[in-house]
Amino acid sequence: KTEQILYNIIGNSLKFTHTGEIKVVCKVLKDFSNSQTISISIIDTGIGMNEDYVSNIFKKFNQEDGSISRKYGGTGLGMTITKELITLMNGEIEVKSKKNKGTSVNIIFNIEKGDEKLHRKSTEKKQEISISGLRVLLVEDNELNQIVAENSLKYFNCTVTKADNGRIAVDLLAKQNFDIILMDIQMPELDGIEATEIIRRDLGLKTPIIALTANAFKTEIEKCISAGMNDYITKPFVEESLVNMIFRHTRGKKETSKILWSSKKHYTT
Repeated sequence: KTEQILYNIIGNSLKFTHTGEIKVVCKVLKDFSNSQTISISIIDTGIGMNEDYVSNIFKKFNQEDGSISRKYGGTGLGMTITKELITLMNGEIEVKSKKNKGTSVNIIFNIEKGDEKLHRKSTEKKQEISISGLRVLLVEDNELNQIVAENSLKYFNCTVTKADNGRIAVDLLAKQNFDIILMDIQMPELDGIEATEIIRRDLGLKTPIIALTANAFKTEIEKCISAGMNDYITKPFVEESLVNMIFRHTRGKKETSKILWSSKKHYTT
């Protein structure tokens, strides 16, 4: 939950801060034998928000200006999900912002202390698989998401090509071959669903496509599959889960080439 919360908040700061800085400040407020009370502040010098919007920031599908959604992508669900996660952790969140000045988000929650020995044993048990040498097209408009995914993939010796939106991805796929595509859903210009439909229908490509989504809702997953995607993973992803998923969809390329697509569903012969 902590990873998802920071992913959403820092992702927003990166998206809406063009000049200046973004600071992340972490403090231990209380230290107990098995847990700690933590305070994390994310402070940016971005576009900011007016007071009326801040007071409604946790409402679903709430965005200050429709042009922001068109320019930056997104559905307005990020802060709603963040608030729900913090509530589940019995934590608190406070948002302060000034238009054209910046935004400060402070969260406070309790977290259990980890066990280094158990973590080491878990790491040693991980299955050794290889995705080395794969050509990956990463379609993602958020800079933080790009950095996280690219670093993970390059660690496993993949060649990564980035596209900031679906339109760029379609143009690249018309010229280059890739072994797998990681496709964000909410993007400006051309979103992941529309891009996938073009890739399957107009380009006729059967390259495996994994959806990168922040919302694991049944309706959204159904849209992904209907458009022609092979699988989905929620953000922030667990590195091991992503690597296993990529391995599963690329290890049998002969099988992958047999995938047939229709406009409503996909199936394997």
